[in-house]
Amino acid sequence: MSTQHSPPATPRHLLPIRLFLVTAALAATSATAFVACTTGDGRTAADAGYGDDAGDLAADAGAFDAQGCRDNVSLCKAANLVCGTALLFDDGCGRDREVNCGHCIPGSAPVGMSVMAGSTVFRMGNALPTGSPTEKPQHVETIGGFWIDIHEVSTSAYTACVAAKACTPARTGGTCNYGIRTRSTHPINCVDWYQANAYCSYRGLRLPTEPEWEYAARGGVAGRAYPWGNQSPVGLRSDAGDLPVCWSGNPDAGALKSTCPTDRGAENLDKSSTGVFDLAANVREWTLDGWSPNYASPRASVFRVQRGGGWFADVTAESLNGLHRSSNLPTGTAADVGFRCLLPLVARDGGTL
Repeated sequence: MSTQHSPPATPRHLLPIRLFLVTAALAATSATAFVACTTGDGRTAADAGYGDDAGDLAADAGAFDAQGCRDNVSLCKAANLVCGTALLFDDGCGRDREVNCGHCIPGSAPVGMSVMAGSTVFRMGNALPTGSPTEKPQHVETIGGFWIDIHEVSTSAYTACVAAKACTPARTGGTCNYGIRTRSTHPINCVDWYQANAYCSYRGLRLPTEPEWEYAARGGVAGRAYPWGNQSPVGLRSDAGDLPVCWSGNPDAGALKSTCPTDRGAENLDKSSTGVFDLAANVREWTLDGWSPNYASPRASVFRVQRGGGWFADVTAESLNGLHRSSNLPTGTAADVGFRCLLPLVARDGGTL
């Protein structure tokens, strides 16, 4: 990259490092750890102490090399990288150079998350003449790769965020879950868009965009009606239990009085092809995007998009499919609305993979 310079009188390794280009997951800043990657020799990044790829540099034994320049391990730690590569300035000797903090393995997602590979040909929206006008027109979206929560954010996880003073308490009363011990594994509900954003930020993540959410719900397949396929949720039956889908319209579920646990296991058939649960039912989910009456109109509304269906009996089967859109004011809350979080896969050019 740039030319080697002699070290100045004051060691330049004491100066701050500026991070320009990153293709990595950032190290976790909260209780959720992103132990998602391996180094070149097969060790996990955590085991290797943010280790580098074999053969990347010869001077990685200590914090600085013989000339007083930062070594690869030190640079990775200073840049707060668990894995991937970055272009850094400087390394303590006035050099701009790329450091390699180990391979990021997409299949080894952060704990509790599933990976979705990017696509440039995903057809979003409804092409059927009977579809809702809000779901049209069908169009091509460019979707970057991402990790997404396997389960909707639970009440216990949100409560931990409140205890850390990073989130505000959710609304209580009625069928709201916050503060009810017996619903600690249920999805948090009765939270507004700002509270959902605050929680995702607390974990170093963000809410999904509407295209990302639909891409996950349909498993990246435009022709898939529901996360599990094309069978109506009315007819879903599970041999493993009585809650194949957390929706009162399913005969096995019966008249639900609240949300369902997110950890129902094998009985839960509301599962995408990539192993993400409850994208059709349990609670509707906040997305990052503003509302538009259709995909040909600008997203100029103060209202925010919610996707998926909820557990209420008055929710139709069509409301559970991967195309359905709804909205609310960002300050609005409801007993059938929660959220999940997402982590983009970042590319070296600053885009997404």
